[in-house]
Amino acid sequence: MGSSLTTATLTVTTTEAITLNTVDRGSSAVKAISGIGNIHHTYLTIPADTETIIYETHGSTIKGSTFDRDFVKYVRMTNKDGVTGLNLLISNGNPDCAWYVLGPGESLLLWDHASSFDAAAADIAEGAMALADIEKVEASGEGAVVDMELYIACSVA
Repeated sequence: MGSSLTTATLTVTTTEAITLNTVDRGSSAVKAISGIGNIHHTYLTIPADTETIIYETHGSTIKGSTFDRDFVKYVRMTNKDGVTGLNLLISNGNPDCAWYVLGPGESLLLWDHASSFDAAAADIAEGAMALADIEKVEASGEGAVVDMELYIACSVA
């Protein structure tokens, strides 16, 4: 039996709105991603000072919070807390990793995960890139429990 899933186009709009010295300095960017057939949208309570895997990617073993790295097209992680920072640890299989702290109410967007990430100190120092797949994203609350929103859009092929 064939799949009955249909796909659609996800439209992501980023807008800045500001009037500075009576001049509108706002801007907007729109990105349309076609072929989206899977949305994973959830809210998570992240423990304080303990890295917790929020999602992983893999080339063939797909289950639960593990997604096919070739099909992940868009990820938004939003810190829903009003006071506490959310620590994010993004890593590839080399094993290179980078920390990023999302302040209260802030979001981080990631796009394609295949061959898109390099955090090796040697590569940065040499000005070279050895891109690898984003394989894992972990989170921890900065000294306190933090609620976060996770939105992942994947294509089906």
